[in-house]
Amino acid sequence: MANMTTWTFTGYNMLIFLAVLQAFSHDLYEAARLDGALGWQITTSIKNSDGVFCSAVGRPAVNYWNRAAFNEPTIMASQKLWMGKDYAPMMMAYNTMMGALTPAGDGPASAISIVMALIAGGVAIIYALVQNKLQK
Repeated sequence: MANMTTWTFTGYNMLIFLAVLQAFSHDLYEAARLDGALGWQITTSIKNSDGVFCSAVGRPAVNYWNRAAFNEPTIMASQKLWMGKDYAPMMMAYNTMMGALTPAGDGPASAISIVMALIAGGVAIIYALVQNKLQK
């Protein structure tokens, strides 16, 4: 599942990195090379890119609770019978609502969904605080 999620976001993150690195003046790169910096040192030493690296890690973490906590486990559960219908929290909410797990019904499924929303909100707040701290 980690492999599936990683490859889902790799192209997106590469486009963001490319756009940020192309936005800087070529004079900045030339000055870094004159100071003796190599390619990777130039990339990692640009101050404004800290937020981009945080974004590349934080955005998928927040997105995991919204999307990947259901899609990847559901796909894999069709082939891996050991996973069960309650392997991931969103799978558990869906299967509870559909009556495949007990207690069944809308109430328990809603409770699971609310807990997941609170967790996603907490992760999003932490991401926003870290992002703001990096921008200062």
